[in-house]
Amino acid sequence: MRRRRSARGGSWAHTGIGWRPDFWQLLAISFTGMLATYGLLTWLPTYLTQTFGYSTVRAGTFTSASNIALLVAAPLVGMLADLPHGRTLVVLGGSALAFACYVAIIPKEPIAVIFVITILVGVSLAATTAPLMLLAGERFATGETARVIALMATVAQIGATLAGVVFGLLLAHSDRFQVIWIACGALSLIRLILLIPFFLHRRERRPEKSLHVG
Repeated sequence: MRRRRSARGGSWAHTGIGWRPDFWQLLAISFTGMLATYGLLTWLPTYLTQTFGYSTVRAGTFTSASNIALLVAAPLVGMLADLPHGRTLVVLGGSALAFACYVAIIPKEPIAVIFVITILVGVSLAATTAPLMLLAGERFATGETARVIALMATVAQIGATLAGVVFGLLLAHSDRFQVIWIACGALSLIRLILLIPFFLHRRERRPEKSLHVG
């Protein structure tokens, strides 16, 4: 981490990304979001098998609807994210949508409702993946952006990887899938709270001025 001399009073100030609170907020947002998302997507096939009597193949096919929704929604979400202040609004909206999905699945719902929830989770994943990386890139200097995004992607992957183990332990202890959905909802709510400061203090990187030769 670097230090630079402040213009006022000759004091020294830390300038590395590790000293910035928003850097740690972004890491926490990435981790909690992916842990919650893959907590649902990892255990949804087992839920369908045990609760609705689905075969393994049918349950896996059912869950793949989230991936199809992600593919379809990604270009549309990208267009919205390119609007003024679009990054923040899209990520915040996607996080709110995910939270609503986790809350909605807690009661035992008809299979049609669960199918809609599965699709909406894919949409929320599209809104909180690439746009979140772009949002992070706008808050850091050019020489720091790659490191920040790489660390966010690493932390997000750790969250996705831990979903099977963490929620598996919860299920083994409680023997109720509702406990998993409640935990996913709690993680999603934490992500939503961490995102609020980004909404209140929105930043956009100004485009660089082009040089014209007269």
